[in-house]
Amino acid sequence: MKSTSYLLRQNGFTLMEMLIVISIIAVLSSIGFVAMNQAGDRVKYKKAETQIALLSSALDSYKLDYGFYPVSNNAAANSIPLFQELGGYDANGNIDTARENYLDMLDPSNSANMVDEDFVVIDPWGNPFHYLDAASNATTTNPDFDLWSTGKDGIDDSGGGDDIKNW
Repeated sequence: MKSTSYLLRQNGFTLMEMLIVISIIAVLSSIGFVAMNQAGDRVKYKKAETQIALLSSALDSYKLDYGFYPVSNNAAANSIPLFQELGGYDANGNIDTARENYLDMLDPSNSANMVDEDFVVIDPWGNPFHYLDAASNATTTNPDFDLWSTGKDGIDDSGGGDDIKNW
């Protein structure tokens, strides 16, 4: 006949077994959390690359129509000219019927828009894209224009570091 203490010991888990199971679950969940964060960063990086390709294509279409790329605001390298010239808007964000819309994603009412409330073209991290045209800026890397995102860190490395660029 089995003793009572043996039966009680067999009906449950020991504290050590519970601690081992909890630590295994904690390690696996932390690995999963890190992997999900890295996947989210890769998605944003690819989205920024796609946005740069779309903006570059729209800029090329603009040049076909006008014979030149939109003029950037000197060395400020901001993206407001992209919004105004490619989106067909004036400086106040109103539709300018004299301008063509080269990219629907620049419409502030579009749910997949790339424009913030100040009419700045933004990347997936909410940072402004930078744009310099070669005609008015001698510092461009490309013979036509430079277009880049500052990436996740938001620091403008002029195309270095984690910046995503068209060159």
